[in-house]
Amino acid sequence: RFWTESRTRFKIHTIEVFLMAPRSIEDKLYGAIQGAEHQGFLEKEGYSPWIRTKAKGTGSSAFGPVQLTGGGGSMMSNVARGGVDIGTTSEEMDWIKSSYLPRAGKALKFGGSDMPVGGIDPLTGEDVSKYDYGGDWGFTGEDKMMYENISKKLISSEFKRAGGDMGKFIQSWRGKSREQDPDYYEFIEGQISIGDQKKSIDPSGIAMEAMSKIDKPLGY
Repeated sequence: RFWTESRTRFKIHTIEVFLMAPRSIEDKLYGAIQGAEHQGFLEKEGYSPWIRTKAKGTGSSAFGPVQLTGGGGSMMSNVARGGVDIGTTSEEMDWIKSSYLPRAGKALKFGGSDMPVGGIDPLTGEDVSKYDYGGDWGFTGEDKMMYENISKKLISSEFKRAGGDMGKFIQSWRGKSREQDPDYYEFIEGQISIGDQKKSIDPSGIAMEAMSKIDKPLGY
């Protein structure tokens, strides 16, 4: 607060400066990966990234903003069986085991030519059409929160395992070399570079500018 005073009368000027905390590397990478996986679609009205891959016939269970898979050799399965510790809470681990992996299993079982007539599992009577390519898996708000939190922990773990090397991280995450998928590498690296180039706000500069605009004391 900056005070200007003229004997018995004064004004109070309040300057509020809101500074955004720097985004973590996992936040940046989560956004960049989502952009790469859903490139050309995120800007379209009504499009949601909370879907199984639309690549029909691939047999992939990839789902959601960063297209996490849930097969036996997936990162999520590795976390569930204790192959790697990414710092999940007990609630997150339970969600992986009891919710995400079972859904991924249904996506691998049903989809494309394997989808039963009418999208109904003849054995259970369950509507499994949501597990088809492009399906939303019936994700709720809580599911989305769990997915995002766990995804960022996975990203952080893989980035550290790569020694902070962006190229090594992308290869580990993507499962392909730069030569095999150059566009993916370029997109991720480009997004991170853009984020790093954004200028931070200098609060002292804002304060000085604000002070220069303060009204002169009354009576002067």
